[in-house]
Order: sequence, then structure tokens, then C-alpha cells
Amino acid sequence: MLHRSMRTAGVELPEVGSKDVPLIGYRPLAPDADSPPRQMAKDADARERSFSQVEASPMKTTWYCPLDLSTVSEKEEEGIIYTVIVKPQHGDTITQIVKAGTEEKLVLHLLHSFSMEDTSFISIFLSTYRSFTTTERVLDILTDRLVNPPGDGSSATRQTFNKAVCSVFSTWLGEYPEDFHSLRDPSLLLRLAPLMPNQTGSEVKSRLLKIAEKLSDQSLIPESTSDLTSNSLPPTPHPNPLNFDATNILAFPSTVIAEQLTKIETELFLKLVPYHCLGSLWSQRDKKGREGVCWSVRATVRQFNRLANAVTASCLWQTELKTQQRTRLLEKWISVAEACRIRKNFSSLYAIVSALQSNPIHRLRKTWQETDRVCVCVCVCVQSSAQGTVPYLGIFLTDLTMLDAAVKDRLENGYINFDKRRREFEVLAKIRLLQSSCRNSAFRLDESFVHWYDRVPTLSAEESDPAPSPVITPNNTSKTHRRSVSCGNAPSNQAPGAGPEMRIVKIRMDLRDGNLYRSILVSSNDKSPTVISSALEKHNQDPREASKYELIQLLPEGKELTIPATGNVFYAMSSASVDFLLRRRGGNTPLGSPSLNNETSATFPRIKAKGRRLVRTLF
Repeated sequence: MLHRSMRTAGVELPEVGSKDVPLIGYRPLAPDADSPPRQMAKDADARERSFSQVEASPMKTTWYCPLDLSTVSEKEEEGIIYTVIVKPQHGDTITQIVKAGTEEKLVLHLLHSFSMEDTSFISIFLSTYRSFTTTERVLDILTDRLVNPPGDGSSATRQTFNKAVCSVFSTWLGEYPEDFHSLRDPSLLLRLAPLMPNQTGSEVKSRLLKIAEKLSDQSLIPESTSDLTSNSLPPTPHPNPLNFDATNILAFPSTVIAEQLTKIETELFLKLVPYHCLGSLWSQRDKKGREGVCWSVRATVRQFNRLANAVTASCLWQTELKTQQRTRLLEKWISVAEACRIRKNFSSLYAIVSALQSNPIHRLRKTWQETDRVCVCVCVCVQSSAQGTVPYLGIFLTDLTMLDAAVKDRLENGYINFDKRRREFEVLAKIRLLQSSCRNSAFRLDESFVHWYDRVPTLSAEESDPAPSPVITPNNTSKTHRRSVSCGNAPSNQAPGAGPEMRIVKIRMDLRDGNLYRSILVSSNDKSPTVISSALEKHNQDPREASKYELIQLLPEGKELTIPATGNVFYAMSSASVDFLLRRRGGNTPLGSPSLNNETSATFPRIKAKGRRLVRTLF
């Protein structure tokens, strides 16, 4: 007998009623050993009569596959909402995952997540809690709970609770020790440490006391001295421009330059604190009193701009350079960009390409005329990817900033939306995975190149903006960090011939299991099939199916604008919105697809409230 979770395609099988699910295989089971021979013969005759009524199939075997019978529901308790998943195929295993809750309930769930099979909660919470609370507040809530632990001292309930306490603090101290070292008041730790379990928590208790002692010592140091030990960025050096010779870069092989740049970028990337990339933190970096936040991202951005300046300065600083010398410098940097691509150092690659496509270099007509055409083609091709061993961080910053604007922080009842934190954690987990892949990288230091790199002068706006001249370089999408380009608005000061204009739009699919959104870079050259293919690929769908979809812009007041099948998306779209929907032609959208007014739809209810913040550049 087949299990009731098996279904067939167009063939009636013994004791299986449904025929409307196209599935994959069937093999009759052997009869039970204790069945009487007469009953076995009757069963065989019944099967023969049943199969004789079915049209013969050219296949020798009819295939089947089981269906997922998991049921998903919601359960609300005081101050918290759970998503409950029941899996009958695993012995009715019940998993409770937090969807939303109050600040206090979310913190306390750290101690209960294991018993509810919510194994990822601790990692997600510790990575994202700074978006909705503070370290001091979390420690206060946990300390109050430890004062009154559940159960008796030797009961199973107490033992389970003690293990959870030790697991939470061991993970926290191991992965985010800076949270404890940044506390200004050691009294929080001095109150918490004695409450650790006597046997299993001795190591945690010792570490907390050591940090408290260090904080006490730091409180005796004057403010001006303690500032020197903070994570604030050191001042930018100002090299003597008289000692800079741009042509010295030509003496270094491109592979050596790429290796040294990869060394610098790798060291910065390993120091990157992933949660500094959260949209709620990064978008607030310029506010008064928050100058020191996101210091690890600022360091990466600073290196990006420093390298872009080095490319520009090497070509423009010495005005007496001949066209042939500038041509060799351009070809050198294009070659370095290709070497960076081979090493999967996309941060340096994008910085170099950004400088080469900036207006000051882009308009060097005679220099580009003399540049090897092969090098120009390489310059075009090296932009095909952005995620590698050392990724282009702007991709993650864009995704997290847009996600922060797209999804509500709180539900209508005021509960913190923890599902949003799960989505943010997916992006942060990618960063941590890339960091782990380059921890074992080893590079040789080339002091002569570092010496040249440190001597590159910083160009002012006047020094990097020579008299304009016609541009003949290829029309490519610029990756410079202009405010409008990174946030979906075309640059207002776009120079004629300086490459296509661009916008970042947000596209989701009208499917039950479609992702919330994906950001797509649309240039003024892109037609509908190109944009649809890119969107399908980002949604893990087959881009060859682009002709089966239509692109719809979601406008205010529930209105829609269908982009023509072969139209130019950039010029066809309205400036009123950057939200799009990818829908199958003919309206054959699967039943149960989310409606456009769903709180997590691509209409993004918070986009107006945070529009001003999104218009700011990521860098």
C-alpha cells in the first residue's frame, strides 16, 4: 500500500485516489509475509483488473515522490508571536520561530530558543539587536531574569536554564566581545557575573570580571587619552606632492600592484564588523554624535576613495606628462584591474574602474585614442561581477539600506518585526562567509609600492577637473559613488557623452514563494528583456524565460504602469516610484500570491518616510 502522501500523474494506483498531482514514481510493495495465500491471490486479481482499465504507458515504471505535509500556523502569547511549523513526517516535530515581539520578550527568548527548536535565533539576535535596542538594555533584562531563575537548584528545568545561559553568553563573548568592552559602566558586569551558574558558568564569570576590571581602569584615564584607543579612524596623511612621480607606477608589474591592493583590502575586510552594514546604522552615520559608528565600513570606503584618487592623480597630477605617458598609465591601471579580477578583489577593481570612468579621466580624448583597444575591452569586461574573495561592499550596503526602507520595523500592534531581522541576517551571513574564505590568505609585502602609494597626493576638485574635451570612450555604466546613482535617481549633472544614466530599481516576483525584492541597476541603454532577464536571474529563476513575463511599475495610489515588451525601461518608467513587479503574461499567477497591498509587498510603505535618507549616497 502506498502512503497517502504519494500521488500519481494520470494513472490510478491501488488505494490511491488523487490523480491531479504530476509526480514521479510508483513501485508496488511486496505483500505482507503473514498474509494468507488465498488473500494474496485475490489482491493480485484485483490489481490486474484495475490496471487493465488504464491506458498502457510506454514507461515500465510509474514514478512518485512524497509531498511536504508540514503545516505552518501562528501562535500569539503575551508580548510575542510565533510561527509554528509541524512536520508529521518527522514524528510530529514542532518548531516555534519568533515572528515578532516586545523588546523584553525577544531578549528573554534567547534563553528559551533551544527548547523551541529555534536554533538560529541567538545568531540572528546578536547580529541585529542594535537596530532596536542597546547592549545595556539587553544585559539589564537578562540580569533581572537571572535573579529569579526557574525551578529548584537541582531540577532538570534549572539545569536546562543554566546551559542556555552559558551558551548565550559564551556565544556573545566569543563573537561580539566589543559589545562588552564598549560599556562605559562596569557595574552592569559586576552585577551580572555573580549570577552565572556555579559549575557550567565559571569561565563566563571569569571573562566578565576581567572585562569589568579593564573598564574600571579605563574610567581612570582622562577622556582625551582614552579617545586615542577608540576605533575612530586616524587622520588622513598629507604627503609632500613634490616627492610624487606618477610614472614610477609603471615600474611595478600589474600582478604585484594587484597583490598589494588585495593585501590591503583583505586586511580591512577581515576587520569589517558585519552589523556595521545594517541600513538602520549606516544610514545614520552622518548624524551629530554618531561620528564614530560604523568605523569598519568607513575604513573600507576610505580605502576605496584613496585608490580611486591614486588612479586619477597618477594620470592628472603632473600636467607636463605627454599623451603617450598618460596612455601607458591608463593601460597600466586597466591591467591592474584585470589582475584584481583574477584575484577576486572586486573592491579594488570597482575603485579603479570608477576612477577610469570619472569625468576628469573620461574626457581625455587624445589619451583614450592612443589607448590599446584590447585594454579598453578589458576595462568593459571586468565589471561583470561584484562578489568574490574581497567583495565590492557597496552591493551589500545597497541591499541592506533598501531592505531597511522596504520592511516595517514594527507591526501595527507595536511589536518589533523580527522577520525583518532574519532577512537582514541572510545578507550579513554572506559577508561573514566571505570573511571566513579569506582568513588564510597570505601576501608578501612590497615596501617600494607601499612607499609610492603613500606619497600619492590628494587631488582637489579644481586639480582633477581639466578643461572639458570631447569623449570617445565606450558608453559604460559608471560605478562612482555619486549620491543620486546609488539611490535610484539619475544624476542631475550628467555630462554629455559621459556614459549612460542609471537608476537602481526594486523588483519582486508575483509568486507565493517569491523573494521580497531584488535591486537591479537599470541604465538608459537597457530594454525590457534585459531588465527582466536580470531580475529573473536575481530571483534564482531561468533568465531564458524572460519572454513569458511582463514588467510592471507600481505607482502611488495602487496604480500600475506596464512597461512595453521591447521598450527602454529607463525612459518608460515614471519618476514617482522605483518599485516594480514581475508578472507572468496572461495573468496566470499562482493562487495564493500575495496581494499588492500586503505589508511586505514591493510598494514599500516606508519608502516615503525614508525617501530623504535613501537619496543620500552610500559612500
